[in-house]
Amino acid sequence: MAAFSWSVGNVTISRIEQKTPDVAMFPVLIYASVFISIPVTIWANATEGMIHHNLVGLTATELVYAAVLIGWILIAYLGGYGIWNYLISRYGGEKIVRFSLLVPVFGLILSYLVYQTQVTALQKAGIALILSALIANRYFDLRSAKAAQQACVVPAE
Repeated sequence: MAAFSWSVGNVTISRIEQKTPDVAMFPVLIYASVFISIPVTIWANATEGMIHHNLVGLTATELVYAAVLIGWILIAYLGGYGIWNYLISRYGGEKIVRFSLLVPVFGLILSYLVYQTQVTALQKAGIALILSALIANRYFDLRSAKAAQQACVVPAE
């Protein structure tokens, strides 16, 4: 469901850019964030119980930690998705979306660097497969662009 939602969002951003090329992507991101928070909050309350019950009993220090964590999450979210939407609007989804495959790669690398989590042989093979696929994709993308450019060249008479 998450992958489907992400792809719907990427297609929506691409279509917004096609219809209005001069649109500012950051306000679109803010609007989308406000819009999606309503059904997510309803779903969380329906499945996990009311949010305020989870906050009862927290000490002042824990509340400060929670506020700092929420702040960092907002910075990372707005920064990351702001850059992502900018890249999609500038270069198109067909050129940018393939790099979303790097998310688990960076997740594994960061968990290894920060938490000293051991990366299994299967995970290393997965990283190698993802990187190989991206390199091959880029190589064939460049070849097809070069072939298309050569096909457009008109010989001089």
